[in-house]
Amino acid sequence: GAVVIVGIQYLGEPASIPPRQVTPYGKTVNFDWQECEAWPGGAYYWKTFDDRLRLAELAGFRDHVVTLRSKHVRSDMVRPTVTPPAEIAALAYAQASAPPVDLAGYERWVAACAARYRGRVGAWQIESEQTDETHWLGTVGDYVGLWEAASAAIGRATLVVIGGVGFGDLLDDLSPSDDLETILGQRIATWPEPYRSMGNRSLGFGFQMYASIAPDAACLHALSGAGGIASGVELIRRNLWSECPVWVDDATSAPLALYDPRGFNQPADGWTMLVDLLGLISKNSAAIAKRERAQADMVAAKIAAARECGVERIYFGTLTDWPLIAATGALAFQGLRRPALDVVRAAQ
Repeated sequence: GAVVIVGIQYLGEPASIPPRQVTPYGKTVNFDWQECEAWPGGAYYWKTFDDRLRLAELAGFRDHVVTLRSKHVRSDMVRPTVTPPAEIAALAYAQASAPPVDLAGYERWVAACAARYRGRVGAWQIESEQTDETHWLGTVGDYVGLWEAASAAIGRATLVVIGGVGFGDLLDDLSPSDDLETILGQRIATWPEPYRSMGNRSLGFGFQMYASIAPDAACLHALSGAGGIASGVELIRRNLWSECPVWVDDATSAPLALYDPRGFNQPADGWTMLVDLLGLISKNSAAIAKRERAQADMVAAKIAAARECGVERIYFGTLTDWPLIAATGALAFQGLRRPALDVVRAAQ
């Protein structure tokens, strides 16, 4: 068990956090450019970031990995260089980051973040799921340039890591010794368009990205079952051109809530998952209790899987629930710690 360092630590006894401190936010700690600099050259507004980091600290988390995203609503701040498929365009344009119009302006913002939170942030993750067009509307070259600018702005005092990627449940039944690249390609080939083309683009993007950057670490988003961790870590390790650790993050995510017909490891049949999802959306106490038990069991399995394959750090997020779906985060809406964090504490 000594090979795993729990990167964001769960400390102290369970305690309630004032409800006003809790906002439904997806990642453990995300900083989006648009939340801080509203227009080119505008004054930085720090309260949103301060409150978000303070919430994590009140919950007992330390040594954060904070995700920096260039996401912005203004066309004079960012400009997409790729066009997403029509089927996912609305989602992509609503939530994805894009390359900055003024890279120097982005670099100044990153440097300001690094200076303000020095000593409180253990590592900065540049973007998230950037291989996917619903998260990054740029090319591999755009991302490499963004990462290099951010890394230079942050400097060597704090770790800088590649934005985390996930493989869904595509690897959950595979072994690290399998021909992972070939099997992934075969499975993606069974998807309908545009998802087949998106999946192939994502794989190629990832392999080219790993061959172009020398980060302090790379992250695997453990959003599916524990079975995919060893294979996911191995796949990233053998495609990195520089030798660096692979961390596991998003490790407190619960079992998948939305049925996906393209999936290879659904928690249940589509009807059962729909009933469970409706229970979560309606805040049904029995449905939430069932999901919290499943979340705790999954966290224990992920810790064991990460230890088995020699992962150095596991980061536990999301911190709060995703919008509409209860029991996806480490904290309940009222700020109470979920049972999954008891599993984290026991593992330490």
